[in-house]
Amino acid sequence: MPSQKVRLCFLAVCIFSVTHQVASISVGAFNIQTYGDAKQAAQGPNIAQVLTHYDIVLIQEVRDQDHSALINLKNLLGSTAWDYVSSNPVGRTTRYKEQYVFFYKKVSLNVLGNFQYNDSKSDVFEREPFAVDIEYPSTSLGHAVNVVLMGIHTKPDMALEELQALPTAMTAAKALFPNAAGVIAMGDFNADCSYLNNQEKATLPLFVDPKYRSLIADTVDTTTSTTTDCAYDRIVIEGNADIMADSAKVYRFDTALGLNNTITRAISDHYPVEFRLN
Repeated sequence: MPSQKVRLCFLAVCIFSVTHQVASISVGAFNIQTYGDAKQAAQGPNIAQVLTHYDIVLIQEVRDQDHSALINLKNLLGSTAWDYVSSNPVGRTTRYKEQYVFFYKKVSLNVLGNFQYNDSKSDVFEREPFAVDIEYPSTSLGHAVNVVLMGIHTKPDMALEELQALPTAMTAAKALFPNAAGVIAMGDFNADCSYLNNQEKATLPLFVDPKYRSLIADTVDTTTSTTTDCAYDRIVIEGNADIMADSAKVYRFDTALGLNNTITRAISDHYPVEFRLN
């Protein structure tokens, strides 16, 4: 599939106001499970409530090529305050494709560009990773920081092979955005239970090479089902000391919003995973 890089910013919108101070920004990754017009019509207000928890959030399993559901969701969030960046539909078959979408609060950060990884030679990924280069003000460092957020949703029965190839995609994104402090890969890795066992995981640089920092523990349950306990969704950092990330956890939106299990499962079979950038 073709590689794509889009520069989105102009000088006037790429410089933060000196009066705008953000102690940290909240970042999330949420597999919403077959998100499109039907899911938006049934659960749109609840989904919007979940997304408002974040300054920027990756949503996965988006099937909305005409963007009708996404535009409706943006309107629920507040079209003047929020925006989104979407990948092209990706997937090997014409019948089933997904989009990666980053929703973000415009007051909190700038999106400087995006990148669709080109996997046409090796064709390892079912859904090639999609990344955005963001800039946010760091009060801890006293200057703005650039970082690349890369979304991935692996094919379950190819999780090992795709996670073996993910560092190559991360390196390609870093090369495209050399001013970034590093790359943070996040999303539904399918990195647990029947899709990736401990022996397989021990062969993956993402989890054993010290240059990578994995924020979500193997013991965490990222599923909403009461009958599963799997850490499918992950966050992995490769970068320098300017990436000051902490407070990584699963967001139990059902508890936070007072939702019963029926509504929770109707929204998704996954909880979001999240962290903060300081």
